[in-house]
Amino acid sequence: MESCNEDLLNDHTYANIGQIAVDKHLNDHNYNIPKKIQICKSMFLQTLAISDKVITNICINLKISPILPEDLRGKFKRQSTMNSEVNKYITEHINSFPTVDSHYIREDSKRKYLESGLSMSKMHRLYLDWIKEKSTLDPKVLNATLRQYTDIFNNNFNLSFFKPKKDQCDVSVFDLQKVLTTPQGEVGSFYYKRKFATYNFTVYDIGKKQSYCYMWCESDGKRGSNEIGTCLLKFIKFMKENHGISEFSFYSDNCAGQNRNRYIYSMWEYAAFIHKVNIRHTFLEKSHTQNEGESVHATIECAKKGTIIYVPMQWVTLVQSAKVTKQPYLVIQMSNNEFLDFKCLVENQQFNWKTSTNKNVIKCNHVKEVSILHERPFLIEIRCHDIIHFKPKVAYTGKIPTEKLKVKDLLSLCDSGLIPSVYHDFYRSLSFE
Repeated sequence: MESCNEDLLNDHTYANIGQIAVDKHLNDHNYNIPKKIQICKSMFLQTLAISDKVITNICINLKISPILPEDLRGKFKRQSTMNSEVNKYITEHINSFPTVDSHYIREDSKRKYLESGLSMSKMHRLYLDWIKEKSTLDPKVLNATLRQYTDIFNNNFNLSFFKPKKDQCDVSVFDLQKVLTTPQGEVGSFYYKRKFATYNFTVYDIGKKQSYCYMWCESDGKRGSNEIGTCLLKFIKFMKENHGISEFSFYSDNCAGQNRNRYIYSMWEYAAFIHKVNIRHTFLEKSHTQNEGESVHATIECAKKGTIIYVPMQWVTLVQSAKVTKQPYLVIQMSNNEFLDFKCLVENQQFNWKTSTNKNVIKCNHVKEVSILHERPFLIEIRCHDIIHFKPKVAYTGKIPTEKLKVKDLLSLCDSGLIPSVYHDFYRSLSFE
């Protein structure tokens, strides 16, 4: 490459030297490695990891001067072209979206999630509509690109778009669906407001291939062990009275706050004693919690696309019609005074939760299966106690107050006319903290 007498290329193209086009067919180019062993052009370029253009430029420069110019690669720092005002307003816009809770988020996770209806391109479109209202801004701010928006989102925030997972006897599986928010729809202003929550707890009867969806809104109940336990007790009672089922096998994930805790175990004992049934509850291994219940949730997520939901009651209608083939989902609406308090069964009495009858240390988060027989309803794998005279109390004495800022956001959607007036009474009747 340093010799002026030998060309390095056999390039059958045209090269511009000044204003004169020179046909490279007039030249014969040889490619050599240091020991003057002739090789093909492709091997030469790939070995040095360079392009055709690099060699062409070298040959042109050698014809002009035998001294090669200094290599300037890596000496030019790319200047940031993003206007500081662009950064400021994009950051402000991203911060205006409320984050949502995920049923799948670990407690120690610092990542926050935006609702599943959003995407990067949709947020950028919303930004362009949002920024147009600030008519006095620099045109560069108004013309912020999707790439600029994406860069700030990825580099300055620990956010992600929540995507519902399809974790794919009476043998039954149960699971709580991710929060269904109201109002819901492709309306830009909806994304900037806190929303009212509706919960769907699904029990799937594998034998009959029937789904039971127990639904309630956040003013009627929370989503803890009392709510889950009440729905399961209601399911057992229904199956015993209507189908004569006395053997139950349940499968669920390992969520400690909802499924794998002493309050649910106490509820199983109570159900076995009251309804004279045998119950086995098996916890699926982590990362292997795919079940039919979450297939139901995935179907509901698909059904909601393109649908506008103004009040929680419309979620009931959507779930009932989500299944277009085979048996529709059976929806059971739960009211505030139906939820029972099973915690008092554990907390109001002194029971040993530390060791088993064999003096082994009990670790609730290590329990793989719980079995209760109605002949021995006072004995489970981890402890026994007396439930003969126990009668669960109602968990709530009234409607649960809604967060004040959430009510403010919902009422602002009513006042702006984005929620039709026929639904205003529901939101104006909400009590707040």
